[in-house]
Amino acid sequence: MRTPEYNLKLVRAMLEEFEDYLLSDELFWPLDPSALQGQPPLPRLTPGGLFLAFDELNAQSTAMTPVERAEHQKLERQMQRVFQKWPEAAGRKAAREMHSRFSLWKAYVNDLLEREDHPDNYAYEVRQRVIFERIIQLAARQPDSQATIEAIHPIDASLQTYFKTEKFIWDPCLRRLYPEDRYWFLYGVPLLDETT
Repeated sequence: MRTPEYNLKLVRAMLEEFEDYLLSDELFWPLDPSALQGQPPLPRLTPGGLFLAFDELNAQSTAMTPVERAEHQKLERQMQRVFQKWPEAAGRKAAREMHSRFSLWKAYVNDLLEREDHPDNYAYEVRQRVIFERIIQLAARQPDSQATIEAIHPIDASLQTYFKTEKFIWDPCLRRLYPEDRYWFLYGVPLLDETT
């Protein structure tokens, strides 16, 4: 997991561009690379990406300095203000992202079950499914969102056929943010017989 310092800078960079992003036609918005010079490449801005960055910050709150904690709280308030100011734009963007994440997840699971991808990639690829779950509430009121939400169930059922429940597969400090009853796909791995 990235450091609190990195995540604070990342979230700050995301929020600086979030209103422009919401009002644009872009779904995956490139962030200004100067925001984190000398750091790994920045992810693209989406509502789900912003939520995941905040999830990491929330998981790291006990390890933050008082100054970092105050900055974290300030950024949370800023995010809430933007969502309150542009609820329809945020919902539309989240619905588009949810559909995109669904397509990526469906393609990955299909490739996995057809042995065209490897289960070793699962801990990375499951990010698509986590983001899908994180933005459901934001996207749910948009037209056609319910159809996408319903369409994830057969994909989940296909995966569960080969799923072995184990320990939480991401950083343990994130576990409290992703309870097993809702994020079951983070509590194990698909086991596929390589000979079939």
